[in-house]
Amino acid sequence: MNSTTTAFTQETRINAFGRPSTAAYSQFVYALREEPPDWLKDTIASIRELRNLRPNWDSYGARSVDRSAVDMAERMVSELARWVGIPGPCVTATGEGWVGLCWDIGSYSLDASVDGSGNVSYVFLDEKDHRNDHEDRTSDLTPLVAYLTRIP
Repeated sequence: MNSTTTAFTQETRINAFGRPSTAAYSQFVYALREEPPDWLKDTIASIRELRNLRPNWDSYGARSVDRSAVDMAERMVSELARWVGIPGPCVTATGEGWVGLCWDIGSYSLDASVDGSGNVSYVFLDEKDHRNDHEDRTSDLTPLVAYLTRIP
């Protein structure tokens, strides 16, 4: 580890949109970046562009993207960008007016939808072992960090 990272052990829990706190969660060791990754600026810009979508943007009755969802997605992505090993997501809008984020990492994929209250609905899929597949709704970013920092 170099001087630009800080490590956290398996006793780390990541509060949604905040700092790590102590609670048993995982067997992984996490490291924080001191500098934002190259992908963060473009990802934030893509999220902000979703504000321009009008109702029915998909011609199937989709809602315009909720401004609070955009703000929460920016905060979430900024927090996730702090963790070493997390790549930039693809940014989309959902028909419900939320911000969609997706990652494809080797045999893993994670699809998340961020609503205006900071809740994240997500689906994790493991193509190699579907017993690891998981779906949930949370405001705690800990499971997302765990899934996104897995070694494929």
